[in-house]
Amino acid sequence: MTFFSKNDTILVKRLELWASEYVRIGAQIKSITRTLAQQGIIVDALPPRVSRTDSFEVGKMKERIALLCRHRENILKGLDNFGAQVIDKTTMEILLPGGPLEGSWLSWQPGEPCISWWRMSTDPRTAERRMLSSAAKHARPVIH
Repeated sequence: MTFFSKNDTILVKRLELWASEYVRIGAQIKSITRTLAQQGIIVDALPPRVSRTDSFEVGKMKERIALLCRHRENILKGLDNFGAQVIDKTTMEILLPGGPLEGSWLSWQPGEPCISWWRMSTDPRTAERRMLSSAAKHARPVIH
């Protein structure tokens, strides 16, 4: 059941793009980190710092990870500027203000064709994810 207009479809497409890019970047970071680990270099903090003792190749890989980390942070800042927040970086569940009850959040996850779930605001991370009812058609994302 679709609750939103054509413009909301554009919102879902944008959320899909952000979420897939965030996951893609995470996979790249993991791949480079794994390559470094195979060389005996453990990256214990993100972004990693380039050391004077690092070889040219290792320094370039660490710089690439740092660039990817900045790009990933920019995605999160973009979502935040949009009024949204990622509450689960594994599922990439994104909350948008504007649920059916005052202070509640709309909830969306990659692969969902529309925004049709919500969570209570007291603690949206632990609150049950509920499907919007047809009576909640007025619940719309609040775009800042």
